[in-house]
Amino acid sequence: NPKTPNIQKIADEGALCTQTVTHFPETALSHWSMMSGVMPLVHGNVPGNGGSIYKGPTLAEISKKHGYQTAAFIGGVTLTDSASGLSRGFDVYDDQFTFSHEDMSRKGAEVTNRAVRWIQKQKQNNRPYFAFVHYFDAHFPYTPPAPWDTAYDASYTGKINGTDTVLAPYRDGKKKPSARDVEHVLALYDGEISALDATIAPLLNVLDKDTIVAITSDHGESFEHGYYFNHRAGLWDSVMHIPLVIRGPGIEAKTVIKRQVGLIDVTPTLLSLAGLRSDSRMQGSNIFSEKKHDMYFAHTDPWMPKPQFAARTLAWKWIAQENSDLIYNIGTDPQESKQETSVPEELKDAKTKAASLLESLSSHQASSPRPRTISDEECARLQLLGYVQCQ
Repeated sequence: NPKTPNIQKIADEGALCTQTVTHFPETALSHWSMMSGVMPLVHGNVPGNGGSIYKGPTLAEISKKHGYQTAAFIGGVTLTDSASGLSRGFDVYDDQFTFSHEDMSRKGAEVTNRAVRWIQKQKQNNRPYFAFVHYFDAHFPYTPPAPWDTAYDASYTGKINGTDTVLAPYRDGKKKPSARDVEHVLALYDGEISALDATIAPLLNVLDKDTIVAITSDHGESFEHGYYFNHRAGLWDSVMHIPLVIRGPGIEAKTVIKRQVGLIDVTPTLLSLAGLRSDSRMQGSNIFSEKKHDMYFAHTDPWMPKPQFAARTLAWKWIAQENSDLIYNIGTDPQESKQETSVPEELKDAKTKAASLLESLSSHQASSPRPRTISDEECARLQLLGYVQCQ
C-alpha cells in the first residue's frame, strides 16, 4: 500500500470507511452523483450534454442557500464547467488552466495554492464556506515526480512506463502486459497517490478542527482481469472500491465504519454534520445514522458498447454484462479471483431495485439537456478521453 501520512492523520482524527463504493467509474457522472446524493444515471449523459438533466439541488446549492461562500478548484479537464456543468451553486468555479494532451490536468500544487488562498480569505472575514478541491494527479497517465517514481519499485529493469504513449495498446486491449510489468505500473500509480498525499498537506494544514473534511475518490483503476490501466469499462472492486475518510466536530477519533457506504451518502452526511437538512429526493443517507443500505449499485457508461451493471453487498458482487454474469463472493474472495456459478438470492432483484431508483426521480429531470456547443479543441480532448465522438 502507498504511504499516505496526511490522509491517515485525517482518518485517525475522524472516521475511516473501509467499504465505500462508487456508482460510476468516470469522473463527471461520479461527481454529480456524489454532489447530489442521487444515482448517476438520474443525471443523464453528462459528458455528452455538458451537464446534468437532474433538477434537484447539489451540495453547493444547498450550502449557498444557507449563507455559505462556495468555491471549487478543478484539477482535471473532465470537470471543467464546459465539460461537466458542475458549477451550479458555486460562487467561484476555478477551472481554467493550460494542459498537454498527454496529461490533461493542472498540477496539484497549483490547485492547493489556489484553494488555500481562498479559504484563508474566508477565514479572515469569518465567513462560513464550502470548498470542493479536485485533484487529477493520482490518475492515468502514471507519471509520479521524484522521489515517488522509484519509491515502490526501484529494481525494475523492463521497458514499460506509465505514459500514454507506452500504455495505450495495453489500455486498448491490443497488447497484454507481463505480470512484472503490471507490478511496475501499479507501483507508479502508488507513487502518484503518495505524491498527491504530500501535495494536499498545505490544504489540510489550513483547516482547523471545527472544519468538516472529507477525502474520497470518484473511481479506482484496474490492473487485472485482463483489463489494464483503465477504469471506464469495468466494475471490479479495483475500480469500484474507493477510499473515504471524514473528520469533523462530533466524529470520534479512530472511528472505523465497516458497513458498506456509497458516494451518494457523502452529501447527506456532510449536510447532517453541518446541521443542514438534506433534500428529500436524495437516495443516499448519513453514514453516521442508523439508516443504511445493504446493497449498492454501479453502472458503466450505458451509451458505450457492452455496458456493465453491478450490485454489491458486503458478501456478494454481481457484475451483469452482455451475454454473461460475473459473480464473486467478495466476503471470502475480495480479489474477485474465483467466479461463482449463480446469482445469490440476495441480489436477484438488484436490477429491479436499481431501475426503481432511476424511475423514482424521472419527474425531476429536465425534458431535454441544456444546449451544448463546444469548441473543436474541447471536442478533441474529450474524444481523447473517450467521452464523445467528434463529427
